[in-house]
Amino acid sequence: MANAKKARLRAAQAGLVASRGAPVTWNLVDIARARKQLRRAIAGCLSEVRVTLAARNESELTDVDVFGMLEDLAELGILAPDHEGDGRS
Repeated sequence: MANAKKARLRAAQAGLVASRGAPVTWNLVDIARARKQLRRAIAGCLSEVRVTLAARNESELTDVDVFGMLEDLAELGILAPDHEGDGRS
């Protein structure tokens, strides 16, 4: 009976390892740099887009909001490349 329990435990552990897939990697970004990049992106937008984005006061946005907006702008092709040397666009 103990062998059966150990076998089930090993099978469960193997299944857990297999289900995890690739290890998670983190891309840490300085929030001050991200906010600066967002301000530059908003300033460089067409006036129609800028008015919409200006309705959101950047200083009142949470860090998550800032990163989300940067992702959205990048997906839309609006975000200019970051020339600060951190490799993010």
